[in-house]
Amino acid sequence: EFRRRNVISEFPHTTVTGMVYDSGSYRESLERALELVGYDELRRRQAELRQQGRYLGIGVSLYVEPTAWGSEIALQAGFPFPSHDNATVTIDPTGKVRVAVSVHSHGQGHETTLAQVAAEILGVSIDDVIVEHGDTDRAPWGMGTYASRSAVIGGGMVALAAQEVREKVLRVASRLLEVAPEDLEIQDGNVFVRGAPDRSLSLFQVAFAAYLDGRVRAEGEEPLLSATKFYDPRATYSNGCIVTVCEVDGETGLVRLDK
Repeated sequence: EFRRRNVISEFPHTTVTGMVYDSGSYRESLERALELVGYDELRRRQAELRQQGRYLGIGVSLYVEPTAWGSEIALQAGFPFPSHDNATVTIDPTGKVRVAVSVHSHGQGHETTLAQVAAEILGVSIDDVIVEHGDTDRAPWGMGTYASRSAVIGGGMVALAAQEVREKVLRVASRLLEVAPEDLEIQDGNVFVRGAPDRSLSLFQVAFAAYLDGRVRAEGEEPLLSATKFYDPRATYSNGCIVTVCEVDGETGLVRLDK
């Protein structure tokens, strides 16, 4: 009950140390954890066991995990370097998606995670996304991989770049299909008119036209389906709740973990 009364429920919330929690599921995590563990039943069991001279303890802990510190927080903490990274997302003339990133995978699976981000935004199969990293001659410059930052900062910069490329694809396709960009959807590697899926073009057809057909480009528009974006957030805070139940032998001090 003490935690219920003091849990953060209004956002953004600034801590006494200056951290800004922009969002969080603190109350929801607490209530869900108590529901899963059967808290009310545990309290009844606790009271019954105490009558028998047995001691059941119930521990409830809420936690916050800060990750992906941006330049602002890094400098506040005394780190004499920025904390930004960038990604370049390109659809080549064959319709393949190439994602070049400055964060490097050391077994964490960035290739899969970042490919999923790009694939979802661009409406293509993950198999059509090639993630390039680790080659300093080809990958963009950045601060690299550390401190649980790649999913947030790496995913954020890929999402921003992929969104800009998506908008370019829709603009080119709108001229080919003679409809407004907002009337188009991209799914399964095809661009189609919303409500009329038979009026469609493959991503290959759109990319081929973007690069090689000057008639579909507006004046001053680049003939590239490519975008480079930096992502430098303040910080990201994940949260959770853990409940532990254990019984302590009052005579021997032996602790048995129940759940």
